[in-house]
Amino acid sequence: MRIVIQRVTEAEVSIVETMPTRTGGTETTEKGGTQTNQKGGAETTEKGGAETTEKGDAETTEKGNLEELTTTKKRSIGEGFLILVGICEEDGPEDVEWLVRKVVGLRVFDDENGVMNRSIIDTGGECLVVSQFTLFASYKKGNRPSWLRAARHEVSVPLYELFCKRLEEQLGKPIATGEFGAMMSVSLTNDGPVTICMDTKNKE
Repeated sequence: MRIVIQRVTEAEVSIVETMPTRTGGTETTEKGGTQTNQKGGAETTEKGGAETTEKGDAETTEKGNLEELTTTKKRSIGEGFLILVGICEEDGPEDVEWLVRKVVGLRVFDDENGVMNRSIIDTGGECLVVSQFTLFASYKKGNRPSWLRAARHEVSVPLYELFCKRLEEQLGKPIATGEFGAMMSVSLTNDGPVTICMDTKNKE
């Protein structure tokens, strides 16, 4: 199991969903408003962080009698960790437990003297977790990466969900997540920058 931890001042994942909808008649294009749940800047959901859903500026394109309606959900955090998670076939719950302990104990936040000496628990920071199968890219042969080492869904989904659940338990509060297998875009401000890679099969 591999993760990439980035210390951020802010991070956001946009999840794009396309849904078919029935239409009748000619081609239409819909430009609506934007629906935003707000609490200060946005509503805190049961998954942690802040979430907004944009149904406005979502374009529908007719295909026969069907249109595709595209919506974008955005989940964001403030200061804390953006964590990319990759899972291979050999991974199990023990890999999750080791990584979660490392994440919550990692002292990479500055103390009052400007020294990296505080953990995310010490600072009360937030976490955004995004699945990332490309962390297991194989590029030994040729220039087109292979993803054969990445775990199948029946292996990776339960472990990804367990990682998120155990991280929430250790932090004592909800975290924000992407959606496994969805089309996503991620934006962040890397603080430092600080980026740390961890691999349960190569513990350094």
